[in-house]
Amino acid sequence: MEGVNPNYRKMPSYIIGIKLLYSLTPIDSMWGRMVLTEYESKLLMTLSILDKPQMISQLVRRNLMSPITLYRAVEGLLKKGLITEDRGGGVRIIRLTERGKRVARLLEEVERVLHE
Repeated sequence: MEGVNPNYRKMPSYIIGIKLLYSLTPIDSMWGRMVLTEYESKLLMTLSILDKPQMISQLVRRNLMSPITLYRAVEGLLKKGLITEDRGGGVRIIRLTERGKRVARLLEEVERVLHE
């Protein structure tokens, strides 16, 4: 299939919200605002579970993902309006927006249903 990531078949896939993709291709770019990557989902769920604002450095220390992947996930969630950030004194603090909390609850429900 042209335009499909060759590693896509190696990755587990299931639907979260509208669509969950692990790697966006140019064809999928029109879905960008409605797609959560695996790492954006993971970060969103982590922020929901921790239930308080987090410094980026705290999240890096948790070894959720590599630092560059974490920064990309943060940028993606910011663009989607699911988190906000405060910058000051060389520190970035991120927190879920109300919309982000809603999406996180939906992701938790999907996880619950998948594990029934």
